[in-house]
Amino acid sequence: MEKLSDETIFRFFREDDGRVRLFKSIRDMIALQGEVSEHIGKSQISFSTKRRFAWIWMPLRTGKDKPEGCIILTLGLRRKAESAKVVEAVEPYPGRWTHHIVISNSKDLDCEMLALIEEAYQASN
Repeated sequence: MEKLSDETIFRFFREDDGRVRLFKSIRDMIALQGEVSEHIGKSQISFSTKRRFAWIWMPLRTGKDKPEGCIILTLGLRRKAESAKVVEAVEPYPGRWTHHIVISNSKDLDCEMLALIEEAYQASN
């Protein structure tokens, strides 16, 4: 697994310890699936096997639906997931769904989230 350094992650999240902790918790859930590579861009960190399946980014604006200190987890699935955790789902290509999930605390990272991450990982292979 190609992992980003702690320093790189800390800079990406603008030295926000809470967001760094959330990122690392999600990264640990992703690592349970198997070998993945991490990629950093200007606005997101992505995870891939043969193709990218998960992205983590910070919302530009916070508010009622995006609390201060949250991060967004985007997962690519082959179906539209029916979950209250998904705040938006779009189908950019037939049979490829992108789901945006707001993560504001560690309680959001439950068994349902692990199952969605596993499904996205499997879809990327």
